[in-house]
Amino acid sequence: MQRALEGLPGAISARVSLARERAIVDYDPRALTIARMVEAIGDTVVLPAARRAIERASRPRRGRPSR
Repeated sequence: MQRALEGLPGAISARVSLARERAIVDYDPRALTIARMVEAIGDTVVLPAARRAIERASRPRRGRPSR
């Protein structure tokens, strides 16, 4: 699931914990939507709770992350 999210155009980073039913995705909202992320993880074998977690925890980012 993490690889599916990180591979999307506009995704900056993704951290997924199935044990905690949590996914946090940093992304550029001009290039990626939450609907597209949910669609991408729908192509992987995931628990319904993981899908809800990404919808709750994802947050848009603008520009590039500072390193």
